[in-house]
Amino acid sequence: MKQKTIKDFQLSDVFSDLWIKRLKKIISFYDKFIIAFSGGKDSTALVLLLLELGIPKENIELWHHEIDGQDTTFFDWECTSAYCKAFADALGIKILFQGRIGGFRREMLRNNENTAPVYYELQDGTFQILESTRISLNTRLKFPQITSDLSRRYCSAYLKIDVCKRVATNDTRLRNQKILFLSGERAEESPQRAKYRFIEKYEADLRNGTRYMRHMDRLRLIKYFSEEHVWSLIKKYRIRVHPCYYIGYPRCSCKFCIFLNKDQYATSAFISPSIFKEICSHERNFGWTMKRDMDIQSFINPEKVFKYLSPQLIQVATSYEYNLSIILPKNEEWILPQGAFGVGGGAV
Repeated sequence: MKQKTIKDFQLSDVFSDLWIKRLKKIISFYDKFIIAFSGGKDSTALVLLLLELGIPKENIELWHHEIDGQDTTFFDWECTSAYCKAFADALGIKILFQGRIGGFRREMLRNNENTAPVYYELQDGTFQILESTRISLNTRLKFPQITSDLSRRYCSAYLKIDVCKRVATNDTRLRNQKILFLSGERAEESPQRAKYRFIEKYEADLRNGTRYMRHMDRLRLIKYFSEEHVWSLIKKYRIRVHPCYYIGYPRCSCKFCIFLNKDQYATSAFISPSIFKEICSHERNFGWTMKRDMDIQSFINPEKVFKYLSPQLIQVATSYEYNLSIILPKNEEWILPQGAFGVGGGAV
């Protein structure tokens, strides 16, 4: 049964006094803190934890990877970029957007073509384009597969991980700085994530460069957080989270993420029937299903749409604007979202 209440957040519930002292010593070394910010609960907790540890807001930068590029949304939630911007503005923290031109749809439909260029936002709000550095004509014409192999689960590798690494490598602002890159993996989520290192050298590190230096490490700061710790920290700062959690989704992944279960996918299909129809059409054309053993139409059960769905929630989640307050006013009660603790929204 889903927990209805969570206790007040204290750093000491996660870290001992000695750990906290060590953490503060580690982070005092760096000039800039870059957070891979999805808009989900874990990356939100990352931001709040840096504030808890006393990092000045002006030293923090959020990087949001737009899964669908800057085109019309296909796989992701329409509201996500706007929500992320609203979150950053509410907390007074800089956010920059980046992705691949054409996003998910273009990469999925790649047919004897090179991977699309990367774009990233500059400080003045304009965008820089990074052309592909090598010719690699390949064909996908299939959805990402549910596997730990990132060459086949290409949505993570090509639309987030590689984009971020290329921007970090090419952004001249990051030269001659000591940078800490933070991501929100937690050990509780999977045995694989439990094996990830707490801190390690980031792929774009150039601490021994001959022309310029870029000292860049990666820290998984909330690796040892439980989900209760995450929600407790969010509650402390009275953050209104991404709309998908209030609908009933336990994770802020794409609206049509390959990892969704039957109820979640049925809900996504109900919310965006035209996109679901396109996904079904692509499966037939590819001759390759998303869920391996069955087509997506057979996978879902239309009677399992989340019961907490409402026209108001759908409107907020599928809008390209986000106008709700991120920090709840004092006269409004902070409520644990229906999607918390992996329960989902339940069936009608």
